[in-house]
Amino acid sequence: MKPISGIRRANLIYLLETRFEGNQTQMAKALGSLPNLISRWTRDKPMGSAAARNIERVLKLEDYWLDNDRDNVPLVAQDVEISDVVSHNLRVWMDKSEDLKTQGKVHRASGVNQSTVGRVLNKEIDPTISTVNSIAKAFGRNGYELMIPNSDPRQIQYDRDRYEKLDQADKEKIASFIEFVLSQAQKESDQ
Repeated sequence: MKPISGIRRANLIYLLETRFEGNQTQMAKALGSLPNLISRWTRDKPMGSAAARNIERVLKLEDYWLDNDRDNVPLVAQDVEISDVVSHNLRVWMDKSEDLKTQGKVHRASGVNQSTVGRVLNKEIDPTISTVNSIAKAFGRNGYELMIPNSDPRQIQYDRDRYEKLDQADKEKIASFIEFVLSQAQKESDQ
């Protein structure tokens, strides 16, 4: 997996070449920056999060555009509504849970109004990040997991509760095995 600095550098170079014909002075002017800073970001200086978010805002890119590794991520074929994804994932989580099978139980565990939980399930609203985080936390999960489309081919299905109970050595074995399988697949595709 590439470090975030490498991903941002590659995306900045892509923007430089496609939007500014490789002209760092033009890019710097558009960003209200100095050309030598653009030059350093494209060579060796890591770009911080504040600078990345500012570039995305000024160039009217979607949030965290610079943080997406476009070399290793297949494009999603269809546009997906966040309300559809969150509703589907929440329903699946509720169905699999022993303790949080009803809207009332999710409400009590998360602190989110029961009517809001119902509106999320019925795709009547796009929930706020705070709502998503609170609901996910009730399930012992992270908010972003509730927003990942089920059809995303980058998803690995596993029992997160059992994984969480593993000691660090076992977690490292799993990470090592995943890296081994990925490297073997890369070697095979390179041949």
